[in-house]
Amino acid sequence: MKKLVKLFCVAFVAMLLSSCDENVSKVKDVVNQFVEGVNSKDKVTIFEMYPNIRNFTNLQLPDTIKIDGMKVEFDEKDSVYLARINDKQTLVCIIDSAGITISDSYNVLKLDSTCYDLAAKTGFPVKQMSDMTVGQMFSDEGEFASYLQLMYPSAANGNLSANGGYYRWGRDNTGWYMRFDTTVSNYGENPVKGADYFVEISYFRRDTGSPLSTKNVEQGVDLAPGESYVYTTNKPELWQYNPNNGSVGSGVDVSASIKFKNTSKAVMLNKYGSFTGKEYEEFVALQKEKEKAETEKPEANDSIKAEVVE
Repeated sequence: MKKLVKLFCVAFVAMLLSSCDENVSKVKDVVNQFVEGVNSKDKVTIFEMYPNIRNFTNLQLPDTIKIDGMKVEFDEKDSVYLARINDKQTLVCIIDSAGITISDSYNVLKLDSTCYDLAAKTGFPVKQMSDMTVGQMFSDEGEFASYLQLMYPSAANGNLSANGGYYRWGRDNTGWYMRFDTTVSNYGENPVKGADYFVEISYFRRDTGSPLSTKNVEQGVDLAPGESYVYTTNKPELWQYNPNNGSVGSGVDVSASIKFKNTSKAVMLNKYGSFTGKEYEEFVALQKEKEKAETEKPEANDSIKAEVVE
């Protein structure tokens, strides 16, 4: 009986090794196809082998990839195959019902120049993270880009501010109107091109805060550091809300916001921000504090029990 069990174990191990070897061979085939696709600029093959690349516009394909002594290992912790294609680059492969695909990589994809500059300025360790992690961190929805925007809100807005709170009234040959002045100022150290942004001016009833249907969208103007520009708009349709003479008399509040055209958070931060180089270090520390607070947070049942004891 013992001999039979031993033979069964040996056969089982042999079967596992055989399966593993078979998978390694298949992974190598996929990696070779991907590398050939990159070197021949065959995007159909590239995206088929590595579909996650489509998720990030801030990651770019290398011009060429060279395979030098490829080694494939199975990572039991994450249940993935690691294909080390040379001493600097690694592809992460998964096997599922759909077959074998590349899910991530290390030092294979290139972060675009803007994000790479921003990473250097903020102490972000690009080479120590996977390509997908880096792409996600610097995307508009990414944790690190969002953290930088929170820490440097002025830079994320081009160091411009808009004040739309002043109005008066007047009359012309068409009748009475309310006139609004909106001031846009550049508080930064860099000039801002008017073609890069526009100003959106919105109006609200003062008594209820409800938005009024009228809205103005004004083209930006070139602003040197320290320079301001005043947009003046006449709004006869809002005369009824004039608190002194209008029929409604509720008054009007004005909100002005600056919108930059076709720019990501990373572009704005890199262009208009000034950094210490310790931002990533501080970001990691904050993440650890949040994790600690979550683990130390008492459960609802515990707080109920404590109240009962008291």
